[in-house]
Amino acid sequence: MLTKFSGEYVVEKKELSIDVTPEQVDILTELINIGMGRAASSLNNLLDSFITLQIPKIWVFSTASAPEELQKFGNTPLFVVKQFFNGAFSGKVALLFPPESAETLVCSVTDEDKNSPNFKELKFATLCEIGNILINGVIGSICNVLEEQVEFTLPEHQECPFPILFSQFVLGSTTNVILMAKTCFIIEELKIEGHLLLALDNKTFCNLMSGIDALEKKENGGI
Repeated sequence: MLTKFSGEYVVEKKELSIDVTPEQVDILTELINIGMGRAASSLNNLLDSFITLQIPKIWVFSTASAPEELQKFGNTPLFVVKQFFNGAFSGKVALLFPPESAETLVCSVTDEDKNSPNFKELKFATLCEIGNILINGVIGSICNVLEEQVEFTLPEHQECPFPILFSQFVLGSTTNVILMAKTCFIIEELKIEGHLLLALDNKTFCNLMSGIDALEKKENGGI
């Protein structure tokens, strides 16, 4: 049974084709947390590190508007792991880290010094693997709600300022809705923050909300 998520949520409804209720956001956040939990288990087994993943806040907004949370990135280059998925529904998903967070995460899970000659290649490989596991865990939870399956492209990485990344998500595509989740990697005493962006078209987003509504109705005994 899903438990009600008690964290914060922020919903930006501007130019969305459907309304998003606090109850829908609660369930969506819980689903993402379930996916994060599965990803954390896989990462712990793979990297031999004890990692806890948390989603303290999510945003749902149209591509015409972005929350203030994104403005803090400015033009600072971010490390990005991104994938596309296709099937019964399709979209794009990216995991992004500020440079210092990316380096700290890689150093924490590999015990490698950031000044070592092979660190750049190690960073790319490690973050792509982490991103792939995390993205598959989150999308897998969403697929379970929709009772559908999707196929992923191989993970890609890039380093670019957020405005460029955001334009790639929006321009030349059918993307209408962005779901953003702040992601906290907790490794021993460290707390490393990243952001997960999920880009969907209206049809896919409406199907997701319908699946969430059906799940909520089921949890409430069909009322």
